[in-house]
Amino acid sequence: MRNYLLLLRIRLKEARSPAKLISVVLYAVLFAAFYAAADFIAAHGFASALPVCGYIGAAVLCFAAVVLSINETFSGKDDSEFLLSMPIASSAQVFVMFTRMYAKSFLYTLLIELPFYLVCRSQAAVPAFCPGAFIAGLFLTSLPVCGIATMVGIFLVLCLVDSPKKDSILSCISLFFISLALFILLYAADQFYLIGSGRLRTSGESLSAQAVAVITKNIRLAGFYQKGLVEGDVTYIFLFVFMSFIWYAVFLFIHTMSYRTVITALRSPVTHGPKAPEVILGSMKPHSVFRALWKKEITQFVGSKAYLTRSVSGLLPALMVPLDLLILDFHPVQYSRAVPALICAFAAFSSTGYCSMSMEGKRSWILNAAPIDAASLRHIKLAVNLTPVLCAAALSGILFSLVFRPGPVGVLCYILLPLIYVLLAGLYGAFLGERFADYRCESEILILRRGLPYLLGYLPSVLLPLFIFFLLL
Repeated sequence: MRNYLLLLRIRLKEARSPAKLISVVLYAVLFAAFYAAADFIAAHGFASALPVCGYIGAAVLCFAAVVLSINETFSGKDDSEFLLSMPIASSAQVFVMFTRMYAKSFLYTLLIELPFYLVCRSQAAVPAFCPGAFIAGLFLTSLPVCGIATMVGIFLVLCLVDSPKKDSILSCISLFFISLALFILLYAADQFYLIGSGRLRTSGESLSAQAVAVITKNIRLAGFYQKGLVEGDVTYIFLFVFMSFIWYAVFLFIHTMSYRTVITALRSPVTHGPKAPEVILGSMKPHSVFRALWKKEITQFVGSKAYLTRSVSGLLPALMVPLDLLILDFHPVQYSRAVPALICAFAAFSSTGYCSMSMEGKRSWILNAAPIDAASLRHIKLAVNLTPVLCAAALSGILFSLVFRPGPVGVLCYILLPLIYVLLAGLYGAFLGERFADYRCESEILILRRGLPYLLGYLPSVLLPLFIFFLLL
């Protein structure tokens, strides 16, 4: 217990930073967005389905967050190998990681379930759903989801540890899970629309009852949550609590048993033996400076999981949302004015020009010593960053135009306004990234989420279109 408290205190000191207060504004905007979404759902006749909807949303977000933090969650910090040599039990180190991961997941759960609960109480939709049950749900929601995600992550890490393209494969897997989480949320929203429009009506029950039936039929834990905590069935309360704890107990056991193996595999890659990578001298081919820099940036972009996921985090919904609306043949004309602002927000989520220079880290001396023009490097970084964002923004504008059919002028607004915004935001971010470049930080996560470029470049470019979007609704 003493070692656990000591390690936990060290990790809390490492995580404590005034720069994290910057994210409070973004979280406040997200809280307001979730509250507006819950109010929208309740206004369309699904008020009593809000608790289980909040549970599904929180579970999906926690699952995606755990998958994205795969290396940090499973292998600990950079000093994990040093801790293995200390007289500290592996179980204490695992419990510290569990505590940190659980605290983050609890905040994500609170961010989604609280606004849904507040709207549900204001509507008096589910009298049986008492504050005590809501609080219990907050503490239990993330347990099974994080346990399952962690076990999947341990399996993937151990399978790919000897692969020379491990980082790229893990990046693709992370993108797959992000896409899966977004697909689940869109699927749930589609079910609400189909039920509300009468295209999926199986009985004479209310709209909320039908929505709850569809959700609980496809997701067993959501059924336990609905019948237990929301409706107050004692049997299902026991089942929900038991299933929540058993998954995490299994995770803790497996992680504790495999902790040393995972650390050794990740921190001490194979450099000899039958699986050693082959190095063939003379296989390198000469390239132009432009092509060499372009290849370097693409390799860094794809090989860095944090960099890649941040860069496409907004592009996936920008493409999947209009495609989903097209498949449903859903044309919410009342929101057509706000579409350009929404596309701009999606694209801004993927803008990483503010940190492109800092991502070089301690490798920056190589570029400084090489006969490379600084302007060429800056232009390559800007091109690699803007190319996928501009293409996705243009395609998203075309897809949204097919959904809303705004006319020639509207189509131009849907396409040109996001492109201009992305270009200006990219140029501004690149300027900040070069002006406030910091090569001392070794963690890509810290580069992506902290510092003056993040405060002055990334957050304003995301919050401004979101603010305009809510004004135009």
